[in-house]
Amino acid sequence: MRIGVFSIIPALGFALLTGCGGGGGSSPVVQTPVYTGLTTPAVITSFADADALTAGAVGGAQAGAVALGAQVQGPHRGAAPLPALVQALGKLAGGAQPVAAAAGAAVRETLDGACGGHADLSGSSSYANGIYTASGSISANNYCSVASDGSSVYLNGAIQFFMTGTSDQYFQLSLLAPALTVTGNGQTYTYNLNYQCQVTAGVAGGVTLTCVYRAPDGTTYQVLDYQVSVVGYTLSISGQYYDPAYGYVTVTTPNLLTYGYCANTGTDLPVSGTLKVTGANNGYGQFDAQGCQGYQISYNLNDGNGTFYQPYSW
Repeated sequence: MRIGVFSIIPALGFALLTGCGGGGGSSPVVQTPVYTGLTTPAVITSFADADALTAGAVGGAQAGAVALGAQVQGPHRGAAPLPALVQALGKLAGGAQPVAAAAGAAVRETLDGACGGHADLSGSSSYANGIYTASGSISANNYCSVASDGSSVYLNGAIQFFMTGTSDQYFQLSLLAPALTVTGNGQTYTYNLNYQCQVTAGVAGGVTLTCVYRAPDGTTYQVLDYQVSVVGYTLSISGQYYDPAYGYVTVTTPNLLTYGYCANTGTDLPVSGTLKVTGANNGYGQFDAQGCQGYQISYNLNDGNGTFYQPYSW
């Protein structure tokens, strides 16, 4: 089984970034994404609506998440690599941890990507009245991170970090990136993100992600106050997801999504668990994993006519 434990460490704060260029000339400035789509509750009236919104809500870098949108209409355009991005940011944030331990000293180091590229980190910290404070920047240059399903994402851009806590094992960490490019499966997304969490005894918890992201086709999407938890083989999400064509849905995982390796597809897939998106009038769409053979999409308009179900194969 190829799924590993996610290292989730937080974020909030930062500067502009440029795209990763080749030799010669200056890199083009990457524009900060701005969400301009619908901001009203989404109306869910069909399996296609439920499919698109559940796929977009979970993100698409992991094989299972891509499969959520791989029905008749093809991969949903809003299925951004959110889970893999969380993991990649966690690894970069982990590299910032020594800054807090070096009170009064400047820290500079290069973090090598798991599958290529690097990230240059610089920062400094101070210690007074029992409190550490630290800040600095991380410049990602095609920094590669391997997601739990074995797929890879590449980060380019600048991230600013801020830390405060009682030690290098107990602190709050924030990252801010107004224009971070993330490439996975040959597709590039641009994120304007605010990512935060607490670290207790060196373990991150209470992760919150808010971001606007631009998909490869130029469409922008938004997630607000996503509480993301990835422990071992399980994934939970809560928060709001905005699709410009639908509006927003409230996202929950009533049963944690559990991933496992499926020999019949040769990929890691969600084999159990539920992802639910609730829109206008408490109507909802729902994804239910049903082992390595497939999954079920359902929707309920909250109009007294009950719930409609449709099974799918991976």
